[in-house]
Amino acid sequence: MTPARSGAQRFTDYGPLRPPGLPSVITPSPAARRAADRSAAQNVARNVAFWAAAARRARRVYFTAATAA
Repeated sequence: MTPARSGAQRFTDYGPLRPPGLPSVITPSPAARRAADRSAAQNVARNVAFWAAAARRARRVYFTAATAA
């Protein structure tokens, strides 16, 4: 273990923890892949909607303040 600058202990000796040999490959099922794709698409859509609404709010506040002056 080596001390990090933040005061936390960082564990750097990973060798003894790894089992010998290469890790096994895990392939998700087609249903799990579809569910992951759908979840990712929903997250992207939510982010786009959030930022579009934020831009609309910002425009409304900016143009309301600009026309009131």
